[in-house]
Amino acid sequence: MRSRQEVFIGREKQEILEKSTVAVVGLGGTGHAAAEYLARAGVSLILADNDVVERCNMGRQSYGADDVGRLKVVVMEERLSPLTSVESHAVMLSDINIDKILSKADIVLDGSDNFGARFLVNDWCVKRGKPFTYTGAIRAEVSFCFWLPGRPCLRCVFSGKTADDSCEKDGILSPVAAFAGTLSAIEALKHLIGEKPVEGLVSFDFFESRFEVLKAKGREGCACSGQGML
Repeated sequence: MRSRQEVFIGREKQEILEKSTVAVVGLGGTGHAAAEYLARAGVSLILADNDVVERCNMGRQSYGADDVGRLKVVVMEERLSPLTSVESHAVMLSDINIDKILSKADIVLDGSDNFGARFLVNDWCVKRGKPFTYTGAIRAEVSFCFWLPGRPCLRCVFSGKTADDSCEKDGILSPVAAFAGTLSAIEALKHLIGEKPVEGLVSFDFFESRFEVLKAKGREGCACSGQGML
């Protein structure tokens, strides 16, 4: 099934992927794309989302008309379980359940749409020393970073963040969210097979045809005790 990928990375690394587990938190525009490509790559999945599919999702997410009103985790588990092992949780992550849900993951991918959820994942991963990705997509813009222990964390980078961007308010170009999720999946796969993931806060603006990698320093007093640069 994954013969073309195996030609590229080799059987040994393909076996590593097939023994790995990635958690995807949020199955909206970015998360559902990340989950789908990780499953197709052979990675086992832990999915967490308590939302149902809405008709407005279909413009930028691969859910169909028959999925409207159904839980996203249920739809994705049905779709991806023929490809890989899928463990799904139709819940909102909280301080109470996060350890139980995410503890088996080798990497956690953020597919959420608000900084409250992102900081929850950030804080748990920092505490557990577990790699995670942050992904944001709005208008024609994508921001992404891959966190590893010893680097500044999301709270260092976005310490002054007080409000969330919103696709409902600001809009988004249809393929942009899927690009962000695909980028997150690629970087997770790279890390799992021993390749170096991107460093820094990566920013794309597709309307301006601009790509940047921004560096960030650790914030004094932050729980991550990040050394060096992100």
